[in-house]
Amino acid sequence: MSTEVSPVAAHCEPVNPLADRVRVLSALACVDAVAVFDEDTPERLLADLRPQVWVKGGDYAGADLPEAALLEEWGGQAVLLPYLVGRSSTALVARVREGAR
Repeated sequence: MSTEVSPVAAHCEPVNPLADRVRVLSALACVDAVAVFDEDTPERLLADLRPQVWVKGGDYAGADLPEAALLEEWGGQAVLLPYLVGRSSTALVARVREGAR
């Protein structure tokens, strides 16, 4: 998990603090580990950990992931979760602001 706020949501603070987001993901039975990185891309972390599965949000395209080729070096794969329209933090904040008017 990147410590960076996505460029799309850069105009507001994250709805949930990083520690809370890590705790929620870590609690999922299907998640072995959650790693936090500060770099622009996770390539250095991935090279150290060599995971078999790297999960990304569906707002990415597999071919556009700079780390995809690196994962393939040891047989790892990037898995893209489906993007759920209207379920982003940015959309949630927008709905709250609209309701507050």
